[in-house]
Amino acid sequence: MELEEILLERSTLKRKRVIANELDNDFTNTPERLAELYGQYAKLRAELLEQQRQLSGLEITKWHETTTQLHPASEVLKDLREDKTIKAPLLTQAWLKFYEILWNVPELIADSPNVGKGGFNSLHLCEAPGAFISALLQYWASEYRRYNYFPDWRAATLNPHHEESDPGAVIRVDTLILEFPHRWVFGTDNTGNIFNFGSLANLKGKQFSLVTGDGGVDCSADPEFQEENSAELKTSEYKAICYKLKNKGNAVLKLFCCCHESSLKILESAASSFQIVELVKPASSKAGNSELYLIMRGYFGRMAPLENSAGFLEANLDVIRFFINRQRKAIADNLEFEKCNKDWNIDMSQFVLSNKQILSNKMNLANLKGTSANSGLTLRVAVGYTTHAGIRKNADILSDFFPFHQRNNTPTFEKKN
Repeated sequence: MELEEILLERSTLKRKRVIANELDNDFTNTPERLAELYGQYAKLRAELLEQQRQLSGLEITKWHETTTQLHPASEVLKDLREDKTIKAPLLTQAWLKFYEILWNVPELIADSPNVGKGGFNSLHLCEAPGAFISALLQYWASEYRRYNYFPDWRAATLNPHHEESDPGAVIRVDTLILEFPHRWVFGTDNTGNIFNFGSLANLKGKQFSLVTGDGGVDCSADPEFQEENSAELKTSEYKAICYKLKNKGNAVLKLFCCCHESSLKILESAASSFQIVELVKPASSKAGNSELYLIMRGYFGRMAPLENSAGFLEANLDVIRFFINRQRKAIADNLEFEKCNKDWNIDMSQFVLSNKQILSNKMNLANLKGTSANSGLTLRVAVGYTTHAGIRKNADILSDFFPFHQRNNTPTFEKKN
């Protein structure tokens, strides 16, 4: 794995106005041309699926161990959890990804309206258990300690205590909800379902400097259609972002692959609704998975229609191809390692140590030390989880919500008999 492969990847999408100036006409925007371009994106998706299908014969637990071993962020997360000077809650993979995004795109906060006048606030959609909130406040404590206030945050998520909530869809870790109930929004029907009308009615008249959407659906039974199955959720999150964002505000939305028509419409609408729009693949996100983050900066105050033009699809095809090809290469590299490891026990310690150090330096994680006590997110409620019946039970875990199970040390490089 080369150095550039463990750094955050960013590609800027072309705005519709720029494309129109380049094309100087709209005669190519016909249904036939749109169908042809959708077909080119579908071809990229098909090539990725062909690569992914090579994993079908592998034992899932063993494959997870392999990809974790090759992923530099897993060791970074381990070090953060073991560092007693860092007591930030919810040190999870999601926490690390959002912290990395904030560190690499500081304009998400720095360019927000009235950030220096005590006016920065944030809304986090589909947020439970609250890792993005924790990462934001930790980053703020590290980089904005000169201000005498913390972001006024709000969060929306499926209500884990509502009887209509699907047990399979709800995140059961509810510590942040119980500790800060006034900051969580569940809508007029109290379900927190973002699909329901009035899900954000409690925030009537309130606009935000930063809005994030990190929702997902369980696609374990149908992983090939993750993007399609998530389409309704992603569209609802995007609409909610535009609905609650301040003029000139910024936003972050998790997407998958960006080859399906639903995702492409979000991309084009965002490119016409914001001054700068980027697709980002954090280094702390496993290179072989499909998640990407849409970074939107400088909201114009009005959401552009969710529709596609031939010019936009043509201009940004190479952006999506870049990320698809990087994902395919990551899967191929992991498969090659797995194949070699059948005959050899490979000592990856130096590889992991080197990449971990590079990633830690790029995220300036050393600067986290000593900031946790003043992150504005001190929890007093005992750590626990909620069952589908709403009964709170103690969780057999220690200082954070998701225990890290240490893997056995990798054997030295020696031939198997």
